[in-house]
Amino acid sequence: MPAQYVQLDGRHWCNEDFVNKVRQLYPATTKKIPLGYSTYTGWTGKDEILFVSHEHLDDEAKFEGNLYEASFDDVGATNFRDKILEQVEYQAPRKEPRDPSGRQRKQADLDQRWGQTVDDRMKVATLEKDARRGLGLYGYPKPIQASCETAVKRINRRAAALMHKAIKKDRGLVAFLQTHATRGQSSSARVLLAAYKASMPQTDWEDEKENESAEFDFGIQLTATEKEAAPKWGMYGYPRKTASLGLSACTAVREAAGYAASDLHRRKAALYARVTGFLGEHSKMGKSHAAGLILACYPVEGFIFRRRASEEAPTTVGAWLDWDVEQG
Repeated sequence: MPAQYVQLDGRHWCNEDFVNKVRQLYPATTKKIPLGYSTYTGWTGKDEILFVSHEHLDDEAKFEGNLYEASFDDVGATNFRDKILEQVEYQAPRKEPRDPSGRQRKQADLDQRWGQTVDDRMKVATLEKDARRGLGLYGYPKPIQASCETAVKRINRRAAALMHKAIKKDRGLVAFLQTHATRGQSSSARVLLAAYKASMPQTDWEDEKENESAEFDFGIQLTATEKEAAPKWGMYGYPRKTASLGLSACTAVREAAGYAASDLHRRKAALYARVTGFLGEHSKMGKSHAAGLILACYPVEGFIFRRRASEEAPTTVGAWLDWDVEQG
């Protein structure tokens, strides 16, 4: 077992083998004391050095054998350095990393994830604050997120159902909606296509596009007989039936979006800015066409859903009495 010694935070630590070598170096002036050993490096009696036993050292240094702390006064410090450390062969104890505390582990994780700059740490603090406050996507409250996402899912389900029903009637509907979304900048067509694509496996979606794109050959020259038998053409050169079916689906999904928007506003009119803000962020950052369509159909700020004239509540006591009699 090697002799070990280290100085940590102004305190001197060594193991039992180091103390034994000191005893061998100064056998006449070293004696046993209750908690360790006492030694003198001279004969003045004013340079006492104590080696006090310790159970463990809560630090990075890992000693082999029993642990001792060396203590001395100013005179003993000089003698300890000149007459012990220079004559006793020793080595530093091996170091083992401490088991980090929970706070240290958290800080290490944050440093690794976000860096150590001031701006990054401010960002981390903001995220933690938002988490404690129960904030969700884009920094909006979770109840707002839940309500908006429910409306978005409702529109996507409605759009998927409309598409699957219409596709059975005309296989060229997807091609028409793709043209309508591009040339007509139709948000309703984008919602229908996105919902239909999400409801189908990727391979089926690619086959669907290939089949539908190859179904029509616009620009062909028809004979007189073929013109009489040909269907009537409509928007973008598609058959009128296909265009009409596509426009009807767009109208139906926009109507559903209007209902969802009105229902959201009816329940959360006091949170207009937060609801519309989340829908806007979700349509851009989340690339949700349904959220953008709901936002486009949303009522204006301050809009109040009024009752029918026959259901308006009275404002005076006499009117209340008359109203109760009428209603009864």
